Amino acid sequence: MSGPGRRAVLTYKQRFPSSSPIKQQQEDETQVADADAMEAILDALGFTPALVYEKRRATWRLGEAEIVIDELPFGLFMEIEGPEAEIRRVERQLAIKALRAEHATYPQLTQRYGKPYNGVIEARFPQKK
Repeated sequence: MSGPGRRAVLTYKQRFPSSSPIKQQQEDETQVADADAMEAILDALGFTPALVYEKRRATWRLGEAEIVIDELPFGLFMEIEGPEAEIRRVERQLAIKALRAEHATYPQLTQRYGKPYNGVIEARFPQKK
């Protein structure tokens, strides 16, 4: 992984069951200095790629919340991250009323909208020519 603006991050996420539109989850991540070495380590541990999705992200801060807009090959998604009371405050401040909460994770959406390629489900942006 190289080029301007590109970085490798290893992330673990575990969603906690909830019927609330505000998702609760454990999220741990770390920046990876050498993506090839990380891939070799995961390989040695017996992990194999199952799906791949690309994401472009824009981030803003408003009060104690972080607002992100993610562009994936299958759509745009907004997240407001922070304490629940702060999320509600930001939703009111931004006058967000009619947006539908998406309960599926990006991997689940990739399973649904991605395309099989060499045994892996992929959702990638078209290559620029």
